Amino acid sequence: MRREKVRALLPPAHRPRADWPTLTQEAVSEASIAEIERRGERVERFIAKKGELLVWHPRLLHRGSPPEARDIERRSLIAHYSSIHRRPDFMPAKQASEGGWFFPIDLPHF
Repeated sequence: MRREKVRALLPPAHRPRADWPTLTQEAVSEASIAEIERRGERVERFIAKKGELLVWHPRLLHRGSPPEARDIERRSLIAHYSSIHRRPDFMPAKQASEGGWFFPIDLPHF
């Protein structure tokens, strides 16, 4: 879903908030399920084994499932690759000493 479509799912008071992406989970989930049903698509389930990796196309509708055992840690790494020129909504990119570029996002680690 494109940003404008996701924002349209939010209550009007939430749309201008800087943290609006953190408020979208329920609305996006409901819209995704409705679209899957409307298209008559099938849902595939991937249960990774230790050491396995799943890479998907960025336009593939995907989501995680709620944990069955809430007391067991489920680690994951999520990475998004995007041109620095296509993210005007991010802060200015910085160049790493090795030559690559990154967005310096200063968020607390858990």
